[in-house]
Amino acid sequence: MSSFRTLTACLFAPCIASFATGAQAGEEWFHATAPMAQFEGGYGDHDADFGIGYGCSTIGSSLDIDLKGNHVGTGTGRITIDGTVLTDAPITFDATRGTTRMAFHSSWKDSPAQRAAYDRVIAAIASGRAMSVRFGDGTDVPVPLKNSSAITSCLVR
Repeated sequence: MSSFRTLTACLFAPCIASFATGAQAGEEWFHATAPMAQFEGGYGDHDADFGIGYGCSTIGSSLDIDLKGNHVGTGTGRITIDGTVLTDAPITFDATRGTTRMAFHSSWKDSPAQRAAYDRVIAAIASGRAMSVRFGDGTDVPVPLKNSSAITSCLVR
């Protein structure tokens, strides 16, 4: 099955996240749409140790950032965009997958403040030039944001 068909067969972010590190050849942003107002995509290289996956539908939206290995350290990660700290977020280690994850999720059930905080992350990624993701052990991963603007399809407003 092609990567595109695999992505569009997913219904929501837990599925897209599993393909984030291997869905596309080349370190670049990729985006896909599916029937019934579903959007998904991410950033990653086929054999990369790092990947970003996002997905959304009418019930909610999700953004997952994964790095192979245990990089939990302090338990808190940080996203910086264009040199400005955007947010600190909890990170977890999944021993089954062998990855450390920083996850952002929102749905129509969340409060307006929670939806606004999630949208702030999505909008900053879409409009920024460069992002840095720092994991709890100090590992810092730079991510170019060129061609990331389609992620705004997953604003929850």
